Amino acid sequence: MKRILIIAKCYKKDVSGPANIIRGLIRQFDKESINYKALLLEEGMDKVSYLTSIVQELKKKDKSVVNVHTDGFLLPLFILLMSKIYRKHSYYLTVHGIYRIDKGKRAQWKYVMLEKYIYSKSLVLHTRYSGRLVMSPSFR
Repeated sequence: MKRILIIAKCYKKDVSGPANIIRGLIRQFDKESINYKALLLEEGMDKVSYLTSIVQELKKKDKSVVNVHTDGFLLPLFILLMSKIYRKHSYYLTVHGIYRIDKGKRAQWKYVMLEKYIYSKSLVLHTRYSGRLVMSPSFR
């Protein structure tokens, strides 16, 4: 089985929401003995060294399944750009909320456009609003 690479922001103070889902996913992977590596951005970590560790993992030619989780737009955008360079892997985006829906009329247009761009390039989109998988074009 291919290795799964989980990339996400996972602060310890977040006891619910995306961080809790990611922790649950990791616990289940441990139970099922699934081959994975979790690269989690934790509070207080140096972001440059974190991004460097992601690039080091993506340089491996093992055809991993890369699963990036949203909690903001910068990490998914970075992985989107890296997917153009490191094409051997399969890339999946897990969305934990849609900015436009969460913010409503207070949504800033630049974030709405960025979100739209990232989602239009993603392979699989999980949303808490639809309760089902929505297929769209690949990151590539």
